[in-house]
Amino acid sequence: MAKVLVTGHFNGIGKYIYDKCIASGHTVQGVDILDDTQWNIASPEDREWLLEQYGHYDVFVNNAYELDLTTKLSTQNQLLQLFLDAWADTNKYIISIGSTAGLKRPQKDIKMKKYSLDKERHTKLIHNWRKTKPNGPNLCNFNFGFYKRPDNEPKTALLGQDVSDYVSQLDRAEMHDFGDYIINLLNDRESIWIDEIYVDLPNQDNNRTRFIKDYGIA
Repeated sequence: MAKVLVTGHFNGIGKYIYDKCIASGHTVQGVDILDDTQWNIASPEDREWLLEQYGHYDVFVNNAYELDLTTKLSTQNQLLQLFLDAWADTNKYIISIGSTAGLKRPQKDIKMKKYSLDKERHTKLIHNWRKTKPNGPNLCNFNFGFYKRPDNEPKTALLGQDVSDYVSQLDRAEMHDFGDYIINLLNDRESIWIDEIYVDLPNQDNNRTRFIKDYGIA
């Protein structure tokens, strides 16, 4: 069993991973701006504290995301870079959560355009790091597409209400369709290694085409 750190564990994919890791018998620590710790990915001090407190763990699930509109590097990417440097030349394991939005560059909606470009930078950061630091840690760039949030969880503030309503009409994966992939990767990390994975439903290509056409959003 592993010691696993999960950021953004209070809801969404992060909560699913957190709960499933516990059910699998791992020792799990979750940190989230919404829980009692009020840990904030946007704070450099909090990012350093996170590494200081949990740098000895075996696995880091880099899930929490905050869009910083004033910089070219998101706070999620900054945290990823911090752990990559600290865990260089180790056999520790990072699963960093990206998005298939990084495959397309939307043109219409400004917030989603910035999000898409940032997820593209997330992948570029990983690719560039692998060129210079090939000896570890083990790193999986995990990218997924549209998924359904449970009804009792809030919609993302990143999307406008009209866009959220539009997305709700598309066929989307259930949380477990993506979350179970991540848990399997974590549990099998010593026997199989995947550098990069993009996961979507078979009909998501059509959904994405419609989405880009109507909103310019991947």
